Amino acid sequence: MNNSGNWISTRLIVLIMLLLSGCSSGYNTRVADAEKSFYGGDYTGGAKLMVPLVNSESNEKLLYMMEAGIMLHTAGEYQKSNEFLLEAARFAEDQKISVRKQAASVLLNEEKTRYHGEEFERVLIHMYAGINFLMQQNYQSARVEFNRVSRRLDELRRNNEEVYQQNIMARYLTALCYEIIAEIDNDEGALEFAYIEYKRILEMRPDYTQVQKDLLRLAHMMRDKEDQRKWGSRFKNVKMPEYKNKGELVVIHQSGRGAFKKSRGTLLADATMKGAIIISINNMSLKQGVTIGAVMVALNSIEHPIPDYMSAPNKTDHIAIVSADGSKLGRTYVLEDIEKTARLSAEKRYEDTREKVAAGVAVKAVATIASSIAAEKIAEQTPLKDASKLIGFLAGAGIGTALASQIKPDLRCWRSLPSNLQVSRIFLDPGKYTFYLQQVDNNGKNFAAEKVQVEIKENEKTIINRRTLQ
Repeated sequence: MNNSGNWISTRLIVLIMLLLSGCSSGYNTRVADAEKSFYGGDYTGGAKLMVPLVNSESNEKLLYMMEAGIMLHTAGEYQKSNEFLLEAARFAEDQKISVRKQAASVLLNEEKTRYHGEEFERVLIHMYAGINFLMQQNYQSARVEFNRVSRRLDELRRNNEEVYQQNIMARYLTALCYEIIAEIDNDEGALEFAYIEYKRILEMRPDYTQVQKDLLRLAHMMRDKEDQRKWGSRFKNVKMPEYKNKGELVVIHQSGRGAFKKSRGTLLADATMKGAIIISINNMSLKQGVTIGAVMVALNSIEHPIPDYMSAPNKTDHIAIVSADGSKLGRTYVLEDIEKTARLSAEKRYEDTREKVAAGVAVKAVATIASSIAAEKIAEQTPLKDASKLIGFLAGAGIGTALASQIKPDLRCWRSLPSNLQVSRIFLDPGKYTFYLQQVDNNGKNFAAEKVQVEIKENEKTIINRRTLQ
């Protein structure tokens, strides 16, 4: 066979490979069994299915570690969970790239590249590591992890990454750790640090009644008369909880399924993106036969490369803490809306990268069409010239497939995250209690309940950590 024949054969093989590449399984398929076990209530079973994936060399190693970590956390295996999460934190730091740099590379079909994690996901690794330490009563290590979250969020805000400003959970749990350390060591300095954190939270969320109660209580505990008067005047409708000779029940609630990445649909259905692509093509020197019309036809079925987030159909709004006699003692309130952060992050990525993405799409589409035209012209100059139309057809048919292999959304994400994180705090007399943790929907109807028995000890905090899946 002559060189021209070899070239044509190679071209056909490449086209076949491109067609077959669309059948390869993605990340979501690989974790489907583990995810099914986890959301079916078999948390440990889900984690076990993740372990072989963690131990494999793949572009999703970070994701596998995060998924295994949160599944074990939900199972209450906090030490094992941190074996994965702390390694994930180190791995993420080694692979760290900026949000904008990561977003700008969206056209490279990131599913073929190493997953670095969304910024909010990398932050949540430390959040969960901190909760693991908290549940193991390792309060110093918990405080360190929560402080890492706060420092990173402060850094992002200084860099005008406003979408990350609403995370209060880390600061609140930091203050809680300081309070516990103060109780254990009789350390007034630790109590002052907790007080400082509560004041920072008030600046971020001045309407949060719980932190108003915390400020009133700590000002009283520290015998700060001036602040007692200040907070008393400012929070006139808030009653300071009775805390002397009492213990405290703290409920951490991880609610529902988090948002997951989805395609925005076909690229050209986005009128703004379509217009930006046309502008980019108009600014290019096009080879003979390459037209805007041809490009639009080639891009007609291509997916939008910038992913969005889809909300899961969650039912639970909050948890109500109810005593055995039916008295409502309190409820949880959202301190970190993970779903909202994910959606805002996706919109920011869209705004930051739209023009670059449009330009990249235009370059790839024009180059691919030009190659198709060249294939037909070369075929016309060979002994196989009678097959030139077939070659042209095959090359043309391959244009969409070739572009689809280069331009697609990266739908990988941390799929076992909850929708949000909530907290409740209740002071009680020391003793043994039976409570019901009732799941309450948006209409105020409780549709499920868990019976728990706890012992409340004087001047100590009893922490319950729960995940709801619907």
